[in-house]
Amino acid sequence: MGGDPFGHAGKTLKHRPLRAGKKIVNYMAEPTKILSIIRERFPGQDARVRNLYDQNEEFQSLCLDYVSSLEALKGFQDNVSQQGRSVDEYTEVIRQLEKELREFLQAK
Repeated sequence: MGGDPFGHAGKTLKHRPLRAGKKIVNYMAEPTKILSIIRERFPGQDARVRNLYDQNEEFQSLCLDYVSSLEALKGFQDNVSQQGRSVDEYTEVIRQLEKELREFLQAK
């Protein structure tokens, strides 16, 4: 298994959606859950998160990838002995996705 699961190892992400077949959970029908998770991670940004999610497809995709990565990480953490490296990889992807989300939220 080498590299991160999305092909972003060693580089700043500048978001690209997950490759087909890599989504762990389909949240497309659950924007309320996605927004809830993003708002919890970025408190005080509710209106900005909602506005960006409604108006920016790249931000929406970034949110979906972030939530999917969190779900994948949770699954891997339940089985760390077999997936230790993947946990580290998803942790790094989540860190990078959080950075990009923060950039969106701080942009004027």
